[in-house]
Amino acid sequence: MKPIYKILAATLFVALCTTAFFAFRKTGQYKRAHNPQRQVFLYELNPSVAVNANNFPSLVQKIAGSNFKALKQEKTETGQRFTSSDPSEYYEVSEGQGRFSFSKSLSRYMGNYKPSLPDPKAAQQLAMNFLKENKLMAESQDEMQLIHSGGLRADDENGNVIDKMITLTYGRVIGGVPVIGSGSKIVVHIGEKGEVMGVIRNWKAYTTKRELGAKEVKTAAEMEREFQALVITQFGKEAKAEIKRSYMVYFDNGGKYLQPVMAYETTVNVMNAAGQSQQLPYLGIIEAMRNPAEKLNLTRVDPAGLRFINANKVSPDNKPKPLDKED
Repeated sequence: MKPIYKILAATLFVALCTTAFFAFRKTGQYKRAHNPQRQVFLYELNPSVAVNANNFPSLVQKIAGSNFKALKQEKTETGQRFTSSDPSEYYEVSEGQGRFSFSKSLSRYMGNYKPSLPDPKAAQQLAMNFLKENKLMAESQDEMQLIHSGGLRADDENGNVIDKMITLTYGRVIGGVPVIGSGSKIVVHIGEKGEVMGVIRNWKAYTTKRELGAKEVKTAAEMEREFQALVITQFGKEAKAEIKRSYMVYFDNGGKYLQPVMAYETTVNVMNAAGQSQQLPYLGIIEAMRNPAEKLNLTRVDPAGLRFINANKVSPDNKPKPLDKED
């Protein structure tokens, strides 16, 4: 069984773009997003963030309580960090990225320990209270929306599943359009008797927005051609993508801007080494601006696609390896 703090670290990736995309679609936000006649904007984000070098130590002291004296402060490449002798406990800020995160000690959550967790509605209220009390809410609260309510589970030594925490993920809707990407996310972990055990806040307010002209945005046909080329790059020249839905949304790369992108919800048909067709769900993202305000690295090779290609460079008797769910 994996240590619970490693499981917690892995779940922080829940806030990335794929999860946000499908979570927002369930809320119905994409019905409004998929309107080709609407205005498209470029949003410039405020470099001043809720947690900075000045208020970071006092915030950590407030959250850590009596344990604060045992923490060790150190500088990082992007900000500051407090750590303890317990590897599951940390407090970190990266100002330039607009990111603040922490995890309290999870040592008591190991093994067969079964915490007393609040019900989902109570957990949501506890999360809101904590964010407000510690000034971690989004600057424009109407942009903040709960997009996923889940949790962390682990097996005890007898193989029984234990609910260890409740995890709430908040995403962003701006101008009625969802935002995907690594930024514009707030994740809250609720543990024993409603205690907030961890938070990841990756959020910046925007300072200005500019409507993009028609010549600044690619046509739908141009973006679809780019997407089909991306599929070949990711999965090989024999791959074919069936587009189920496409949506114009905004992408937060943790940088200086919210930029429009086209997201394609698809199924990719690929042939394995045995000559058998396989269907893989795939979310492809293409930059909508002809000259993006900053590089988003959207077309880099997907590890899952590479693994599929490499796994099928074998004899027809071998079966392809399953894809890693963490990618």
